[in-house]
Amino acid sequence: MSGEKEIGVVKARLTGERCDSSSGTVGEVVGSGVKVACGDEWIVVNKLKVEGRYVDSGEVLKPGSRLSNGR
Repeated sequence: MSGEKEIGVVKARLTGERCDSSSGTVGEVVGSGVKVACGDEWIVVNKLKVEGRYVDSGEVLKPGSRLSNGR
């Protein structure tokens, strides 16, 4: 969840870059994507589905914010 919006990751890729941040932490913008902490590695999220629309991740994910799984 991002705020009160439910989002789905549509397109992402591994970076191979080590990460010490908590899972779900949104990092820096990289080209058309945004880094998100995932376990011990950063992934780059490019496309999301928000409220039935496909959007670029930079429109929704802001560096320093944190995603949660809604639990």
